[in-house]
Amino acid sequence: MSQKELLSIILLVSIYALFVVSCDKESPTEAENILLTKVSGDGQTGVPGDTLSAPLVVLVTDSNGRAVQGQWLEFRIIEGSANLSDSSVVTNEIGKAETKVIFGDQEGNIRVEAKMLNTNITVIFSASANNLPPESITIVNGNNQSGDPGDILPVALQVMVKNERNIPVEGSIVDFSIVEGKGALSVISDTTDTYGFAQTILTLGDSIGMTHVTALLDTLEPVIFIATVLPPCIVIIEGNNQTGPPRRELQPLQVQIKSGRGIPLEDAEVAFSIVEGTGTLTALHDVTNFNGIAQTILTLGDSIGTTRVVASLDSLNTVIFTAMALPSRLDTTWVLPADTIITWADTLYQAGDTVYVPPSDTIIVWADTIVTQTPW
Repeated sequence: MSQKELLSIILLVSIYALFVVSCDKESPTEAENILLTKVSGDGQTGVPGDTLSAPLVVLVTDSNGRAVQGQWLEFRIIEGSANLSDSSVVTNEIGKAETKVIFGDQEGNIRVEAKMLNTNITVIFSASANNLPPESITIVNGNNQSGDPGDILPVALQVMVKNERNIPVEGSIVDFSIVEGKGALSVISDTTDTYGFAQTILTLGDSIGMTHVTALLDTLEPVIFIATVLPPCIVIIEGNNQTGPPRRELQPLQVQIKSGRGIPLEDAEVAFSIVEGTGTLTALHDVTNFNGIAQTILTLGDSIGTTRVVASLDSLNTVIFTAMALPSRLDTTWVLPADTIITWADTLYQAGDTVYVPPSDTIIVWADTIVTQTPW
């Protein structure tokens, strides 16, 4: 081989080497020559639980702007409550890769990192999950409870706030207020929790009757809780329907005072009064003992007949005792001359007067007239 031919071969090899080196520098397989850019999907907003309408799309190119196919990327949530439709994705023939964001059940900011596999090259997407405004407020627990004055109701007055999709809304402020009756609330405002719940606890007042509590949220129609303060009751224990001769002292007239829930009430004042007939009472007022019992004693008056005694706790809680003053009993037939005057049960009787005589079959012959008198 001539020197000229050898030089030609060396020149051709050098040119080929230069060409190969030039091609290697333009190859997209070198990480330092690859670019990762966001294409679309950044800055979206949605509702907790939703899937974002647009995917997060990235593009991988080389330093000359040519698409790189077959590049693996990793997507991951680095902030917020969300999931991804795909976490490992490879670029397609136009150099793109994508995933979708599925919001969790909490509102807040979401950040998603897209990273080329085995590199430190990343881009960050942002999104925001925001609740829809409240659409409804409903009673969940605590309505229609009842108790005695001063009771703390056992079940909290609880409402739930939801949006138009029937999803619980967190972070809404609900205001509670007593609009009828008396009482006290543990809180007058409460912020809905993750499940959309807000609540307060009602302590009943001392007024018998209904208590109304409203729960109000912005311009929504308020809901109303109803609670009832139960009245105490008075019942006769002993001493009703006694009988005796005039001026006899009877056994005690006893009543018991109980709360609306059936608990004996101590230190309740009971008033006693005679509303029919005659007689006297040992006490016009009495205070109940630890068993809720109050009493008085009736002494019958001089008159034959019925005596009624009212025991009252208030104008709405009364009971009535009935007692009877009876005349002395006749067991035989009496024959009296026309001019006879007798005293019977401290009453003066003369010929022609009506005399009440038990039993009903007793016959009196008085002033030559037979009189049969039915007692009381």
